[in-house]
Order: sequence, then C-alpha cells, then structure tokens
Amino acid sequence: MDAVLTTAARALERGHPRAAERLCRQVLTLEPDHAPALRLLGHVAERGGSVFDALPLLGQAIALEPDRASWHHEYGTWCRRVGRFADAAAALRTAIRLRPYRAGSMVELGMALAAMGGCDDAEYWAARALQIEPANADARALLEYVLEAQRDLDLEADAA
Repeated sequence: MDAVLTTAARALERGHPRAAERLCRQVLTLEPDHAPALRLLGHVAERGGSVFDALPLLGQAIALEPDRASWHHEYGTWCRRVGRFADAAAALRTAIRLRPYRAGSMVELGMALAAMGGCDDAEYWAARALQIEPANADARALLEYVLEAQRDLDLEADAA
C-alpha cells in the first residue's frame, strides 16, 4: 500500500491528479479506512480546486488518525480558505496542542481568529509565532494587520 501511495503522491506532484486519484481509490477499495489514502485523495480534490470536496476526505483521515498535527493544520488551513473560521480555529488549536512549537499553525490560527473579529487573540498568536520564528514574514504581516485594525477600532471609538 505504501508503494502505491508513494506513486500516487509523485503523480500528484508531477501534475497528474487523475492518476493519483485512481491509485488512491485502488488502495481504498482494498482498505476503505486507509487514512493516508483518504488524506491524499483530499489533496487531489484540493489541488483540483474543490476544497469543499477535500475537507470531508481529510476529516475522515483525521478521525482515523487523530494524532497527526500536520493533518489538523491542513484541515484548519483549508477551512480558513473557505470561510469556515470556527472550524479552522478548532483544528489549528488541536494542531498546536499536538505540536506546540509550530509557528505556521499559530499564524493560521491568528488569521482565523482575526477573521472572526478576535484581534486580541490573533495578536497573541502572531506574537507567539514570532517568538518561535522571529523571521516569519506571515506572522509579522498578521501582527501588523491586527495592530492596524485595533488602531482603527480605537479611532472609531474615540470619534463616537
């Protein structure tokens, strides 16, 4: 099974999503609860532009192997991209719980929280990511965005 999935992953990387999908489905025919095959099939859907189709596949994989921080990170990132900010935040919090020093998950969480209006929480996660990776440009951009949004809110409150 691993060799088939490795071939499927290479096919996807080389721009052959139909071949990757066919190989993933072969694995899933033999073993319907094969979490890595479900995840990779989710990547096929996501790369094809259908994040909404990808999310249930990755969700199934996570349900089968819940201790994979990178899968929770991917799920949270995809949820954020389609505006499911609360789901994104939950998945990214799990990713951080599983891998506490992953700055990328902190930045993604901050972006999801900022989108929901949680500027203070977003600021915390951006600053935390910068403690871990001081050169993280995404964390710096998020922090600047959040601080500017907070300044704008303060100005509006003062004007009212």
